[in-house]
Amino acid sequence: MSVGADDRPPAETLESSAQVPSSYLEAVAIGTRVAGTVVALAYLTGLVPGPLLAAAGGLALVTYGHALLLGRKGSLFTGAAFAVVVAALAVGALRWSTLELAELRGVQAVLGPTVLVEKSGSSTPILAPAGAWTAAAAAVIGMGVWLRFPRGEVWFSLLPWAGEMLVAALAVATVFWGPAAAALGSGEGGEIVTELVRWALVTLAVAVPAAGLSYGLARAPRPWTVVALALAATAALSAVGMSARLVAV
Repeated sequence: MSVGADDRPPAETLESSAQVPSSYLEAVAIGTRVAGTVVALAYLTGLVPGPLLAAAGGLALVTYGHALLLGRKGSLFTGAAFAVVVAALAVGALRWSTLELAELRGVQAVLGPTVLVEKSGSSTPILAPAGAWTAAAAAVIGMGVWLRFPRGEVWFSLLPWAGEMLVAALAVATVFWGPAAAALGSGEGGEIVTELVRWALVTLAVAVPAAGLSYGLARAPRPWTVVALALAATAALSAVGMSARLVAV
């Protein structure tokens, strides 16, 4: 027996039901996000040696986990913001001509943080720290768009979101303020404690404004998210331009 036109559910009902994630999909999304956070944390803390791109791969899993529960527009914003964050991190790392996390920590332990070191022999030495600060700002704004503040069961969703925000902030701190993480494998106990405290403070200095932006954007109209993403992308492109000028000099 064929179904008549009057027996078919309205199109808007089908569309709204398709947008409601199942409990299975939610579990897969949370598992993917947690796995990505653990992978990124292992590389960023030096427990597993490797390049910055390996940590970015873990953060990409976090992005995929978020995208599983978002619609088409939400996934587009999440993916674009993540791309801005990765681009900003790459600009900061390539300031030292390396993507290896151990080398990033080591060179900053000797020469100083990426955001403070000027380029010797350049006619515009201030261009290097200016580009690094611009890239760091792009990363922080991008994090606010990328890691959406959770809605619904806030206390259940807040823990993985906070963990992701802290790990992403740790990536920014490692690239732009590496000395805070450089001496953990050597030195006396007091020095190691001091470095750990400084490392934590730098990470929080990145995470707090990014989390505040994420919270604000979650309650603001969609155009504000577009503005924040455009601002982050503009800052990242400006940092790329400054980095290109340094190479050309």
